[in-house]
Amino acid sequence: WGDSTSHAPESSEEPAPEDGDWFRAPAPLPASDFRFHAPEKPAVGLRALGPPPGDIDLLRAIGPLYEAGGQAALDIALADDEPDDRDRERARVFRRSVQRPVQASASGGQTHLTEAIVDALAEVECARSKDLAKRVGAAVGDVRDELLDLEKLGIVYRTGQTRGTRWWLG
Repeated sequence: WGDSTSHAPESSEEPAPEDGDWFRAPAPLPASDFRFHAPEKPAVGLRALGPPPGDIDLLRAIGPLYEAGGQAALDIALADDEPDDRDRERARVFRRSVQRPVQASASGGQTHLTEAIVDALAEVECARSKDLAKRVGAAVGDVRDELLDLEKLGIVYRTGQTRGTRWWLG
């Protein structure tokens, strides 16, 4: 009612070039020189590409970096370091977590149900728990409990909620 300014949001896009459109350059592109050929001798990385046009000294400049990096990688790979206490603790905790018995699952120790569910999911890619129960011939509740245990272990994951939940191999 008395406000004469526009309240429309301003566009953040750049305006189109004056004498053309977005698909045509306003000036001719500079000439380019492409050379595709196999190197004279096999090499790794930038060396295989050869020197860039007009800059022959680049290989001489980065050559020592390649050599030093290769030597450092070799030294690290062949190092015979003694593991420290922290590494031993990590290995012990990992070993303990991996060696947990499967009988702790909700299926009452029926490892064949776990295997059947995983095999069924591998065949169909994704499925509802009701469909998996029919496929493996088990009760829906047992299959759901087993799927929840497998989800905690990171073997399966789910998408959706309630009736639309689909289970996938992780």
